[in-house]
Amino acid sequence: MSTANLSQRAGWAGIYWQNPPNNWGNQAGGYDLTGTKKLTIMAKGNNGEEIVEFKMGGIMGSCGDTDQASSGSVQLTNESQKYEINLAGLDLTNIIGGFCFSISSMENPEGVAFYLDEIIYE
Repeated sequence: MSTANLSQRAGWAGIYWQNPPNNWGNQAGGYDLTGTKKLTIMAKGNNGEEIVEFKMGGIMGSCGDTDQASSGSVQLTNESQKYEINLAGLDLTNIIGGFCFSISSMENPEGVAFYLDEIIYE
């Protein structure tokens, strides 16, 4: 585990799973997830105090996502737990940002180590 050195002054880090890769809303792609009701994620923290946000969608641009949803900030435990993002009623006709997590140095000043498993659209 390491602490963020803020070399780019951002104070956060994250990963976006995109289709196609590196698509920030400027190229066609994505998936039609119409009918999907929720996104579930199994996750646990190394120490059980890590704070993370899980997201779906939200990439802007001429070919961007048609909607977005978030878990909000959640505090992980050191036991694997299921986290759900409600997708009912959203426009899921074009989702290029299929999954994202973000972490903040403000919420995690000592650094973060966490584990993901079974990321599933249901």
